Amino acid sequence: MHTMLRKSVDNDDPLLVHAVGDRTVELFLNAMELEAKRISWNGRRVRIEHGEGLLPDLIGRARDLGVVVLQDPAISPSGTFSCSAMAKKSTTRRCAR
Repeated sequence: MHTMLRKSVDNDDPLLVHAVGDRTVELFLNAMELEAKRISWNGRRVRIEHGEGLLPDLIGRARDLGVVVLQDPAISPSGTFSCSAMAKKSTTRRCAR
């Protein structure tokens, strides 16, 4: 993870990671915090996709690092697909199939 973080900064590339599960998110935030001695993360808009694993104790850490978290509304906190979580009719029809 550290190499990926450094390369994204060295190449001035935007960074988007897919992190599924609370432990993965925690490990990623740990790596970002260690690299924060060398890298200023605020303003880089590092994105975590599938941030359903961002549990309450990790929210402040992600915020302090300036991380943007994207969550899929189709995924419930338990990690299972939930049609009731979707608001659009077309999605509900797909779920019923």
